[in-house]
Amino acid sequence: ESLHSSIKRWLYMSTGDLTTVFQRLCVFWQHQDASITTLQLQGRNKMRTITMQLLYILIRDQISPTALRLIAKEHAELDRNLSKPPKGTCYPCPIVTAYGLPCKHMIWRRLHQKEPIQLEEVDQH
Repeated sequence: ESLHSSIKRWLYMSTGDLTTVFQRLCVFWQHQDASITTLQLQGRNKMRTITMQLLYILIRDQISPTALRLIAKEHAELDRNLSKPPKGTCYPCPIVTAYGLPCKHMIWRRLHQKEPIQLEEVDQH
């Protein structure tokens, strides 16, 4: 509403016409579209801090960001001091069955052994 009245007032008081208004709106829309695209591209290339650990060193650059995010989510569910193993049985864990990614039980084992996740533990597809 307020924009409509501002445009009407501008048209009555100036020598401009709707073409000028449309051209200015097009420039604004192009800038807005470029900003959104830039933010989306920056978000794709961001790596979560948790994946900077030794655990992820062998797979970090080899798997998709989505797979890395799912593994990091499983890792975040573990007890911080790793004093007790995760609850439940490992086979079949939903993430292993659905995505072919290491589950929290496998991650816990790797953390206890102080070894990184191997690329072979991640399904190729």
